[in-house]
Amino acid sequence: MIEFCHQFLLWGWPHTEFRDLIKQAEEAERLGYTALGFPDRVVPTNMFDAYGTRGEFECLSTISAIATLPLSLKLVTAVLIPGRHPLHVAYALSTIDHISNGRLIAGFGAGYYPEEMEALGVPRRQRLGREEECVEVVKALWTQPRVDFDGRYFQVHVDTHLQPVQKPRPPIWFGGWSAKAIDLVARRGDGWFPGDLSIEEFRQGVQLLREKAREAARDPATIKIALGFHGNIATDDQTAIDESRRFGPWLNTVDKDPRTAIEYLLPRLMIGSPETLARRVQEYIEAGCSHFNIIWTTAGREIEKMRLWAQEIITPFKRLNPGRT
Repeated sequence: MIEFCHQFLLWGWPHTEFRDLIKQAEEAERLGYTALGFPDRVVPTNMFDAYGTRGEFECLSTISAIATLPLSLKLVTAVLIPGRHPLHVAYALSTIDHISNGRLIAGFGAGYYPEEMEALGVPRRQRLGREEECVEVVKALWTQPRVDFDGRYFQVHVDTHLQPVQKPRPPIWFGGWSAKAIDLVARRGDGWFPGDLSIEEFRQGVQLLREKAREAARDPATIKIALGFHGNIATDDQTAIDESRRFGPWLNTVDKDPRTAIEYLLPRLMIGSPETLARRVQEYIEAGCSHFNIIWTTAGREIEKMRLWAQEIITPFKRLNPGRT
């Protein structure tokens, strides 16, 4: 089944108010999307300058509010960063699963923005270990009557209470595409959820994931493969690129690569005309992707882009792949 997810630009304020997120969620349902994505960030980043925004809605609060809407869309944390205690994570997500009547997909990541990890007190070398321990505790809290866990970073000895609606638990996806991140997916994940990969990088990652899954005595076909993309769709490639050009300088502040410009980034972003994007989506499907998260690089114009994407990508792919979307 091929799924298309609208990922909220939660850092869109003041271009985007919370009432606009409600409109986007309702429009996503009407247009045939299958999920909504919620990014997680707790400190301001340089993306505010790139997008001309000044604030971000908090992930768990926002997903809880959107979960109250009478919709059928899945709700994806895309992805939760380290820094919260697993007790808080488990019961916040259990609550969301109850509010939404079992529509949660729990995405976890190791974080990537150094200033944010420093503010949260998470040393860079501990990010992946904290992520793995947190998820191990969360799984136990969701499925066992009592948890006694003594890890390197967390010690939890409690009886459990509010467990999720979904049984045995909600799906757990992991972000990242390093070898260590992919190994974690193969050992503990229900899904792999990297972001902004070229088709060559994605193929290499899928191959490694399948190898690691077999080493862990798992059937690779049981692991969902999703991809998140920053993107933009317009009537022609050049317009789509020009509208997204401000996105390049923001990435330069993250990866410190002076060559970073939108032209260098195009293989890793979903930016272009309907014809270009349809061809690229098909390439990723053939390489193993079955879930596409799109976060638009044009703050304030999300619904316009959602509609064009649905018209030119979602609807045609439903016709081409009956039963797969």
